[in-house]
Amino acid sequence: MTALPNAITVKADRKLIGIYGEQVDVFAQDFAAMSRDGILTGNDYECYLHTAQDLAAITLHFTTPPEETQVDDLGTATLEFPTGAIVISEITAGAHGPFTLPDGPGIYQLHIFGAKSTRQETADRVDTIIRENPTVDAIRAALEPLDGREQYWINLRRTGDSTDDEEDD
Repeated sequence: MTALPNAITVKADRKLIGIYGEQVDVFAQDFAAMSRDGILTGNDYECYLHTAQDLAAITLHFTTPPEETQVDDLGTATLEFPTGAIVISEITAGAHGPFTLPDGPGIYQLHIFGAKSTRQETADRVDTIIRENPTVDAIRAALEPLDGREQYWINLRRTGDSTDDEEDD
């Protein structure tokens, strides 16, 4: 298994990026009913980051944001990673990982940071590109400079041991 990298580039699907443990194989989130009011939503085993757009690539950093970076606190989630591995999902486009968490299996608090102003500026620019470009190729070319502009920092902090809720047969 690969160690968790410092950063990865992903594409959101339906303006969502999934974050979960490799053990998750039945997803409980109802995408249709999911609230779009917050930036982070989920349960104890999976969470979803609501992005501002879903055409330009997004950078996820698995570190605390640098002090000089102007970012907003976008929320927290608590997830269980009983195998010590995390998966980052582009929903229907596939997944990255599993990646080994440096502190091993357990319950983790995910603290998400990002610049709300950059999120909105990127989304507005994507909308403008779509309106102003007549072909798919022209849209793709115009989007390239925006790749990685929307960024998030995910601080993963182990807070406890995994729960053992396996039932004996």
